[in-house]
Amino acid sequence: MIQWICFDWGDTLADIRGTYEEMERDHGVYNTLQHFGIKVQLDEFDLAYAEVSKRFSVALRGNTKRWQKGFFFLELCNRLNFPITEEESSRMGDYYNQQFISKLKLLPGAAELVESLAKNNAIRLALISNANGERVRKQLEFFKLNTYFSIVLISDELGYEKSSVEPFNIFLQLAKQMNPDTIPSQCVMIGDRADEDGYAKNAGMKTIIVKRTHRATSKDDVAPDYVVDDLYDLKKLLVTLL
Repeated sequence: MIQWICFDWGDTLADIRGTYEEMERDHGVYNTLQHFGIKVQLDEFDLAYAEVSKRFSVALRGNTKRWQKGFFFLELCNRLNFPITEEESSRMGDYYNQQFISKLKLLPGAAELVESLAKNNAIRLALISNANGERVRKQLEFFKLNTYFSIVLISDELGYEKSSVEPFNIFLQLAKQMNPDTIPSQCVMIGDRADEDGYAKNAGMKTIIVKRTHRATSKDDVAPDYVVDDLYDLKKLLVTLL
């Protein structure tokens, strides 16, 4: 029996990685700087962009400050010797996010899966994501999925990333407030990263990993209970678990 199904957002339901790649091909960040009057040579930009991107994915991993709106632009402009204020970086973030959401797509089967699960009165849905809260909530609204999730937990609002057990403990606390009979082992976390979503196991939850070709294994991976190839296989698996 399953009481709660928790989804990750990026690269589980929404093609965040693919959209970032498209934005890079279209020079989305560079064009944002240009739009705000910051003129730099493309080769200089490429070097700074690579350095700041690596810092965000490696040095700042686990630090929710990296999800603050515009923080990437703040760091990038400092690296380019064009210091800006937090307010200016926030405006850059808004501008970039508008371009991003116009290109963003759900992964195949995502909308149908969420909508069909939401019709099952025996379960509730939640979303737990490492991201910027304002950005994810706008994306959920854009795809008209926001009403399906009873709980939405985003790392920059929580102060914790999913590379720890805290977001899942917080989820269980909220779930038990809605239903005191909530049992951790009857709650399932579905995501694409065993080194993030896998930590739900440490809170007593079940885990399902959706395989993504760009994801290599990591020493921080927590072995999932189930692995599926895509959302269509996930739907078949959930039929056997519900």
